Amino acid sequence: MHQKMGFACTLLFMVFILAALTRGDQGAGAPAPSLMTRGETFSFKPVPDGIEIHHTFTMQNKGDALLEIQNVRTD
Repeated sequence: MHQKMGFACTLLFMVFILAALTRGDQGAGAPAPSLMTRGETFSFKPVPDGIEIHHTFTMQNKGDALLEIQNVRTD
């Protein structure tokens, strides 16, 4: 169960990255979003069943266009 939680968090983060990188409808030199993050992964240590844990991924759009994150899913 704990490995699934860590995998789900990593998967969610990768979806954010892919969403930012696959926005290819802007032309060369056009305004574009730029996703900046602190840390690329987070590994949860073993946690007893029934304990709720949280982790916050910090993200910021450093670009000069709207950053759209769509179709986010977890495993």
